[in-house]
Amino acid sequence: MPDVDSQGGQRQSGVELAMSLRDQYYQLDIGTTPLGTELSTLVGGAKAIAPLGDYTKLSFSLERRAVKDSMLSYVGMKDSFSGQYWGQVTQNGINIQLNYDDGDVGYYAGGGVWRYAGRNVEDNDAVKVEAGMYLRPLKADDRELQIGSHISYQNFEENLSYYSFGHGGYFSPQNYVSVSFPVEYTQEFSKVSLGIGGALGYQSYSQDEANYFPGQSAMQSTLESYVRSGWAKEARYSGESTDGIGYSFQARLGYKIKRDLTLEAKVAYDTFGDYNESKAQLSLRQSFQDY
Repeated sequence: MPDVDSQGGQRQSGVELAMSLRDQYYQLDIGTTPLGTELSTLVGGAKAIAPLGDYTKLSFSLERRAVKDSMLSYVGMKDSFSGQYWGQVTQNGINIQLNYDDGDVGYYAGGGVWRYAGRNVEDNDAVKVEAGMYLRPLKADDRELQIGSHISYQNFEENLSYYSFGHGGYFSPQNYVSVSFPVEYTQEFSKVSLGIGGALGYQSYSQDEANYFPGQSAMQSTLESYVRSGWAKEARYSGESTDGIGYSFQARLGYKIKRDLTLEAKVAYDTFGDYNESKAQLSLRQSFQDY
């Protein structure tokens, strides 16, 4: 069997821009994925909010969001053999949500339908629903402790979780159920804001078999012929089903440089089974509002 050179490591960097406008009846935002990359694009959303009482709201949103599960799904990658780019997936769709919050106790329920689309990546349709409740055993002017429970379900038409050409590099299970119990503590100081939290829960999902090169019929056919000839071992990723305990952690630190200018740092860690993800973000936020 002949050796094939590795694609090698890849690295991307860029700057995101974003702005938003909101009041009690609507929210609008627009931004970019990291500029300076080959596949940067616009993202954003619009949300309408209808009060149904003193503490209850119904919201309807249209959104186009970057999928940040991996470098491939977020900014895309270049195939060093063909010179083509692929990835940079966006989540596009509608979402409806009902919220109740009286200051001490809250609940929510909602769901949406989505299409995931990217460069040289097959389109993928998904349905997501979620519900949860929370309470605040500690609530003061400058600090708050919130604990709750959350359940969610997801179903994607195709499994495009992998990183070969044509895949999107994002988690796309055919049946996913998660039950978690999040905890979050926040506190405000004169110029500093602090947030720390995490969640412990149970997750179960299944994923179908998938072609090595979905949507790329010529490449897939060639690989399948290599398998038949004994030049390659397989042409499809195996399906799987798994369940178990997962947990996550996040922390946020903000510093108010001026009344309307805030520097904020965030870190997060999420793990389940063999999967683990770490994130770090630094942002500078300018607020334009009347005081």
